Amino acid sequence: SICKVFRYKFEHALIGLFDAGRLEHDFHDRMEFMGFIKKVVNKKDWIVHLEQPIQMPEQVIQYVGRYSKRACLSEYKITAMDGENISFRYRDYKNSPDRRNPVEKELTLHYREFFPRLLQHVPLRYFRIVRYYGFYSNKGSLPEEYFGRDESEIEEAELQQAESGYENPYFCERCGRTRVYSHTTVTGGGMTYTVILEHCDIHRKKAA
Repeated sequence: SICKVFRYKFEHALIGLFDAGRLEHDFHDRMEFMGFIKKVVNKKDWIVHLEQPIQMPEQVIQYVGRYSKRACLSEYKITAMDGENISFRYRDYKNSPDRRNPVEKELTLHYREFFPRLLQHVPLRYFRIVRYYGFYSNKGSLPEEYFGRDESEIEEAELQQAESGYENPYFCERCGRTRVYSHTTVTGGGMTYTVILEHCDIHRKKAA
């Protein structure tokens, strides 16, 4: 199938980069790297999404328009409502054999549970959503010790933002332009998390 062919070619090229010393990694040797490919990467089935390339600008606008203003839950999927509970239909991709032909199911939730779930799919202001990201997704995670950080650092950053009077954290109050992301640094000893945002050519500001 196309999925197996794509996975073979992708992994073959990845192994070639490893053997040539052009792949940044933390593996001790080739045996450990190949074990990761076979036992971790190949443990799940790969899903390849293919579409015809978009040729005309009108097609791009139509494609983006379908998702930019689309609701996360359509009205027609809501089947019943009362004073306490809301029932709706959904597609169960998680329990589908190949995740391509999901079974449609119905779920009933109390409104106190329904709305928090619904709002998880509403992006915060100034955030954007990418529908398909595939192997570009970030599978890495911060070490567990970072989850125990003192939240006073975040509160201090929020306080500074509130005092500045600017709602958009990416807006530069000095030059009136949008800040450009430079890099993020994370250190373990002092539990320091710093995001560097460059804006003016003559000024840089650090924001936690």
